[in-house]
Amino acid sequence: MGMTEDLVNWTHEQKCRKAVTSLEKNGFTAVYCPDPQAAAEYILAAASDAGSIGFGGSMSIASLGVEQALKEQGKEILNHGSPAFSRDEKMAIMRRQLTCDLFLSGCNALTLNGELVNIDATGNRVAAMFFGPRKVVVVAGRNKLVDGTPQDAIIRVKAWATPPNSKRL
Repeated sequence: MGMTEDLVNWTHEQKCRKAVTSLEKNGFTAVYCPDPQAAAEYILAAASDAGSIGFGGSMSIASLGVEQALKEQGKEILNHGSPAFSRDEKMAIMRRQLTCDLFLSGCNALTLNGELVNIDATGNRVAAMFFGPRKVVVVAGRNKLVDGTPQDAIIRVKAWATPPNSKRL
């Protein structure tokens, strides 16, 4: 790594650590994971005592490859994202996610003041983040960080998250 890349990574880490501190001040348990492998290991450890695990449709979590590892551990996987499911089947899975042992979700944006910002088509992900599952893990990569207000975060969501999600979903 060159000096410029080191400085960029250091800057990203400082912002991530500020967001973690802010989340903790806001009553969340927050952990900084320096790389995707550390994030995957954290999720697998969080899932150790979970029998049922809901997936909220996060591309960040999908990129970590934890779903297959959890299946291999015999966990009940509640993922409504398969195109093979009918609308009714997807809705049934989303409802079951509200009572799972562990719910895994991403967020659309996270302010450096520790405010999660989400825009959700059906409300299932946001509902499960705040009510129902025994435990929730929200993954927010450094690309989700916004140095500003929740309104600034909404601008980020509308510019960067909503267009690809509209096409994907």
